[in-house]
Formats: sequence, C-alpha cells, structure tokens
Amino acid sequence: MTKIDPDICPLCGEQNNCGMGKPDDCWCRSETFSGDLIQRIPHEKENKACICQNCVKRSSVRVGE
Repeated sequence: MTKIDPDICPLCGEQNNCGMGKPDDCWCRSETFSGDLIQRIPHEKENKACICQNCVKRSSVRVGE
C-alpha cells in the first residue's frame, strides 16, 4: 500500500500548502471547490490530501470560460 502524503495535491502532485490544524488555519477555508474538481480526486486519496491553489484556480478558469 502506498502512503498518501497530506502535503501533496492529489491532482497535480505539487505541494498543496495546506494549513489545516495550524494556528493560522488554511487558505482553503475561503475557496470554493467545484463538484467536478472534487470528483477528479483518485478514490484512494479522497479525504487524505488537500487540492492545491493552482488546481483550484485552473478549475475555476475553466468553469467561467
């Protein structure tokens, strides 16, 4: 079984810069995650690693086009 790194985005494999559980909290609290974006997370990584800001931004650009 492969260990899931909670600091790596499950979509692109880059650092997600998640701050959950840290005193300053996380950037994701103010973001909106589309259902389409959430559905792209591989099943084995669901609820184990946060999506990064770049993936969220790329997703919102596609939705708004």
